[in-house]
Amino acid sequence: MAASMVTRTAALRLGLGARAAGARRYSAAEGSTGGFWSRFREPGNITTQERRTCPPMERPPPRSRKYTPPADLEMRLHAQLAEVFGASLPEDWQDISLSDGGQKFQLLSRLSRELQHTIPNSRLHLMRSASDVLEFYRTPVQDSSKFDDLATTELPPNLKIRWSY
Repeated sequence: MAASMVTRTAALRLGLGARAAGARRYSAAEGSTGGFWSRFREPGNITTQERRTCPPMERPPPRSRKYTPPADLEMRLHAQLAEVFGASLPEDWQDISLSDGGQKFQLLSRLSRELQHTIPNSRLHLMRSASDVLEFYRTPVQDSSKFDDLATTELPPNLKIRWSY
């Protein structure tokens, strides 16, 4: 054992390579079929030929994010606030603080169900009072791109847009 270690070390120092030092190399004849992960291939995997013959999955239509605030938004928000915080709301109900996480969650989940418009996670921390929630739900959301808006608007006569180039 010690003699073989010495010969391996000597072969490596002389620059004869790892093969001369007795390192084992796998070949296709020894059962290696394409790399390390091929040993873990399950027999039930779909082959490339089967993948080509499978019909492609249909893509669902894009979800519409359009939102138009209702006319009675303040009344709806006031009603939801009364259910969550109790029947007796102060006169300045828009200044009610949403510092309690449980009440904030109840209010926002009820409003999102009723109005079919949810507050994105990135803006939840900005909802600190009822007036912040009211301001968010007052803002209409359009489901069109800037290019669609440009195509439908009346442009000045000195402006020409070539849509295909």
